[in-house]
Amino acid sequence: MPTKQADSQELTEQHIERLRQLPGFRLDVGTPCLCSIEAITTTKKRGYSDSLINTHRCDECGNKFTTFIEG
Repeated sequence: MPTKQADSQELTEQHIERLRQLPGFRLDVGTPCLCSIEAITTTKKRGYSDSLINTHRCDECGNKFTTFIEG
């Protein structure tokens, strides 16, 4: 069953499963691609307070999205 993001994009079960394989608990910006998980590189930076922001970029298609963990 698809869920909706704050910006009204639908996330399929495949997208949700992809997010579970990557660091970060909540999707912030963008939508994960369905390319090979090995093609996605992740960089981390500190956000406000104790949050950690993960920026994910796919080397295959160039897609970029961010996830975060609240501390």
